[in-house]
Amino acid sequence: MPTQNSYFLILAAPACAWVCGMGLFKTLLMMVLMHRYLPHGQFAGPLGELFSQDWFFYGACAIGTVEFLIDFVPWTDIQWQRWTGHLRIIGAAILSWVILSHEDVMSRIIMVLVAIALSLTSYVATASARRAAICGSTGAFVSPIASITEDCMIAATLAPLTQLPPMTLLMVAFMCMASLLIIYVVRPEARDTFAWLFAGKWVQPHPRDTSGEHEA
Repeated sequence: MPTQNSYFLILAAPACAWVCGMGLFKTLLMMVLMHRYLPHGQFAGPLGELFSQDWFFYGACAIGTVEFLIDFVPWTDIQWQRWTGHLRIIGAAILSWVILSHEDVMSRIIMVLVAIALSLTSYVATASARRAAICGSTGAFVSPIASITEDCMIAATLAPLTQLPPMTLLMVAFMCMASLLIIYVVRPEARDTFAWLFAGKWVQPHPRDTSGEHEA
């Protein structure tokens, strides 16, 4: 029967990939805090050695805090997501590859492909929702609320790995279904997000006039 440690290793890769879509640097911040301070939260292999280095710990804390604060600021959060979007997906792939350093190459390749799909879905959902808020002139309200929600989800996804790993699987499954629903609801903004990721075409979101004042 798998031990808690094996559950940790199996689920850490997709969990980290998913939350990378919400914020690569906030994910690294949560991971180094887990590694340092949470019982049974230590990462093994090369990743554990990296997280144990003081320079990386303080660096991750600094850049993670910057991302944490930027995500609360309307408009600035969208620009940050624009320039870190590809990094989040690449980071998810790298983390998944390194976390499973004990597995064979084919298993690691499969997990990298899964990680790309998970981080892509997560990123498109969160970025598109923030874009939709700006288009609906509700960004000033939505950005802080979305940031708090995303931060709680990152913690609630990674923290259970230390004591109750199956809960992480439920969290990822639930958030994946919710993200697909968000992408469907905000389809125009999701198309713009895909256009940036795959075609390098950035469409600046602008508030839409829905007041009817300009109707004839």
